[in-house]
Parts: sequence; structure tokens; C-alpha cells
Amino acid sequence: MNRRPYPSDVSDEEWAFVAPYLSLLPQTAAQRRHEVREVFHAVRYLVRTGAPWRWLPTHFPPWEAVYQQTRRWIAAGCFEAIVHDLRLLVRAAAGRRPQPSAVMVDSRTRRSTVESGQRAGVDGHKRVRGSKVHVVVDTMGTLLALAVTPANEAERQQVGALAQRVREVVGCTLRGLFVPRWAWRSCATTWTRIPSHSRHPVHAVRRPGPALVVPIDREVPPGPREPA
Repeated sequence: MNRRPYPSDVSDEEWAFVAPYLSLLPQTAAQRRHEVREVFHAVRYLVRTGAPWRWLPTHFPPWEAVYQQTRRWIAAGCFEAIVHDLRLLVRAAAGRRPQPSAVMVDSRTRRSTVESGQRAGVDGHKRVRGSKVHVVVDTMGTLLALAVTPANEAERQQVGALAQRVREVVGCTLRGLFVPRWAWRSCATTWTRIPSHSRHPVHAVRRPGPALVVPIDREVPPGPREPA
């Protein structure tokens, strides 16, 4: 690396972890023209700074090569695999079970740029034009699923699809889904169409603040439940 390091560059230990996920071709492949680590550094630089592709500094590989390789990584599910395994490691280090029994859903609106194109929409409540990011995290805050939509898309329309994706990730360990109060009805309706390992119905419990949707495969105690 013939340049001064950026704060977004990964350490040798971090690279040793992510390199197997990103090596779609052998290091000696004839078509490999740029060092994979430098391409990954370029992607991290763009993510952390928010710079457009064409504004990538010239001491990184050409932006066209970085863009094309990033699309290959996304298509191959490399980043999802990294996030999935990191979440398992974080939970194991904290003494938690590998898969969560309860998750939380929320969203935020990000202001758009010219490059957003048709993906941008107007969030009438926040009076912002941009994209809306819908995320699902476990009780430790680690990412489970996300979806990006135009800002004018209603959150309740995304809850069901996110619940389906989370169930596919964590399997039958999931017992509860914390959602904002405005979404509890649509979530409960959708959740009943998602088969569980025990094939029991779904019960929506309304509480102050968020609502908790719980599959009834055992008796639900009257008080608040501490998620695993």
C-alpha cells in the first residue's frame, strides 16, 4: 500500500477475518488487476465519507473497478455472510445464545442525492426527500435484516416482509418482534402467515411504547418479558 492509511482502512486482524468472504477468485487469477484489500478499502472510504463513486481518490483503484467488484460482492451475498457471522461472534462473546428470541424494528429517512433517481421519495411527516431505511436488530443492536425504499413508502407495508426475512435468518428460535405501535396490527396479520416450527397461532400483545408480537407456543406471562 503506497499511500498514507485512512481511518476507514481495516487492520491486519480485521482483514484476516473478512478476506475469505471477499475472495471470489484465487489471488493468482489472471484477470485480477487490483489488490482485493485496496478495493475493499476504497469501498469503506466511500461508505464512511459518503463520496460519489467518481470522486474516489486517485490513489485507490479506479472507481469503475471498485464499483464492478462491489456489485459482484453484493450479488454473491458476501456482505450478508460477514454480518451474519459477526453477529454470531458478538453474541457468543457476550454469553448469549447464537440466535435471538426477540428482535426490534425501526426506520429512518435519509436525505437523497441527485444519484438517488427514482429511489427517492418525499417523507411527508419529516418533510424530507430521500430514501427510507427499514432495519431489524436483535436486543444487542446487531443487524438482522434491512430494506431500502423511497421515503414515501409506509413503514407498516415493510414490517411483514422484514419479519419473513428475519424468520428465515434466525429460524424457529424467534418468539417476539418489538414494533412501533402504529405497526402492530399489520405485523400480527402478516406473522400469522409465517409458519413456525410448532405451527401455533400468533398473539399480539399491546404494551405502552412498542408492541410485542409473540407466537403462542407456551403461556405468555402477564408481566413484561426479558428477551434472550
